[in-house]
Amino acid sequence: MIIKDKDKFYKRLFIYRYLKFLNFESGIKDEELQTIIRGLNIKSRYKRIKFVIDESCNYIDNYYKDCNLCHFKNNKCICHRKKNKNYINGCCRTCKYQSNKGCTTKNVACKLFNCSYVDLNGKKKLTVKDVKILYLLNFYQRYVISTDFFVTPKTVARDLYVGPMMLLLLLILRIILWVIV
Repeated sequence: MIIKDKDKFYKRLFIYRYLKFLNFESGIKDEELQTIIRGLNIKSRYKRIKFVIDESCNYIDNYYKDCNLCHFKNNKCICHRKKNKNYINGCCRTCKYQSNKGCTTKNVACKLFNCSYVDLNGKKKLTVKDVKILYLLNFYQRYVISTDFFVTPKTVARDLYVGPMMLLLLLILRIILWVIV
């Protein structure tokens, strides 16, 4: 299927994501549109989910690349410096994937979270609705990807793949293990 109108394509994307028998292409020179088309052409559900996670993180990183979001000094963010807290590594201080050189994993929920002290250099704060490639996921999956903090992309992909009931069981198990450890 050849995409000729970008606006119509975005309006119908909720249908196109289920049409696995079609291949999509477009001559429109729009990087975001081309990325979404590449995602639609991935027919394996799990591979598509992994692609969406990876490309979403890349999009968010590129959007904020000119912003010094947390204004870290001596491993303390601006929020904790102003509040005179002894925390280091800001909001990520409780995450087991935090290292001396920053985050060791790519997580959409973590990348979309910004506290009120963050400096966006005049840019609009991104939400799930602003990252168009996330519309390759259904509503439930978009909710999960925006709330699945402090886990690896592999865990997020599994959470998106398994469905709501299995996810509920996995989250209960994860909370129990987190409390015990």
